[in-house]
Amino acid sequence: QQQQQQQRSSEVELELELEVRTPLSVLMGHESGVMGFDMRGDLLVSASIDSTAKAWSCASAECVRTFVGHTSQLRAVQLWRDSLLTGSYDQTIRQWDLESGAQLRLFQGHTDAIRALVIGVDLMSCFMWSASSDGTVRQWDLES
Repeated sequence: QQQQQQQRSSEVELELELEVRTPLSVLMGHESGVMGFDMRGDLLVSASIDSTAKAWSCASAECVRTFVGHTSQLRAVQLWRDSLLTGSYDQTIRQWDLESGAQLRLFQGHTDAIRALVIGVDLMSCFMWSASSDGTVRQWDLES
């Protein structure tokens, strides 16, 4: 009992010594939880349970575009060149034009929720890898 009290006392003292930080900015606009994000330069993109992705200017903390088209929550986002890739619980991956917001491609093949996306580049080509609740990791060609 006494040992636990001493440990708690030490933890409180440590907390008192820590410098407390507050956010520099807060990006607000999704209607539900944010599940993932990616960033490049001043641009941050977020994926949400509200089935949308949003592009944000970090400098102004304003939403500059909302990407609508998935039928279920988003879990993964990746920036690639001038586009955005989004993975959803609707079992699809969509590629979007960052400037116009238009959908460019639809990637289908998974039989359960998309959980993660990774872009891989080698000397000859560029691939996307997707991980899903269906127990698979799939490779997709982004160049053709």
